[in-house]
Amino acid sequence: MKLIDTYKQIVKEDKGCPAATQDIDLNLKNTKSLKDAATPNKAFKEYNYGPADPRLDLKIDVDVSSIKFDKNRLYTDSQGEDIFLTEKEIKEKGNYSYWKKLADVYNQESINQSLQMRCGNCAAFVITSEMKACIEKGISDVESSLTEKAGELGYCQFLKFKCAAARTCQSWVGGGPIKDKEVEERKLTKKEKKGLTKLEKDIPMKSFKKQYGTDAEDIYYGTLTNLAKKKY
Repeated sequence: MKLIDTYKQIVKEDKGCPAATQDIDLNLKNTKSLKDAATPNKAFKEYNYGPADPRLDLKIDVDVSSIKFDKNRLYTDSQGEDIFLTEKEIKEKGNYSYWKKLADVYNQESINQSLQMRCGNCAAFVITSEMKACIEKGISDVESSLTEKAGELGYCQFLKFKCAAARTCQSWVGGGPIKDKEVEERKLTKKEKKGLTKLEKDIPMKSFKKQYGTDAEDIYYGTLTNLAKKKY
């Protein structure tokens, strides 16, 4: 598959609505069964999708729905970047074990960097107007209530399910989310295309295959494309 074709597959939604946005059973199969918390699932079991309640790590006056994801650090209009509890406080009453596990995956010394890595700023998080319409059309009452504790729902192009902006997983790639403007401006410059070719030589796909299995190709090319846009 050509690089540009693979990239288009990642950043542009299919014609019509993705099946998981309309089929609640399929979406739960790809994430977590709300009827049976023990049900195996792809996003939770294989990619550590979470945390269950992102609000536990926020300062008491921060509303999860007001968090902005368009900068390197999460913020709100009223609080700026100062929205999280301290690491010590998160150890006592937050999702510390979750963030520590994620930090270990990325070889990070503290959880501070992982706290900034959310679905809402992931390159696979699609919140175009078309996708939002798909999600709204197929949303369940249970999913509607989730936005109160985990933020806006979008569609994950990597794992093929509806995910919440304030959560994250181990397939996170920086550079998102995908909005209407980004879909319209996805042509790469000549310099970026040359950069992609160089990155393909420097970064072998086999390392991605080992970590992501059948999802490796999508995640590999999505990652390299975003790197090329930032680096070149």
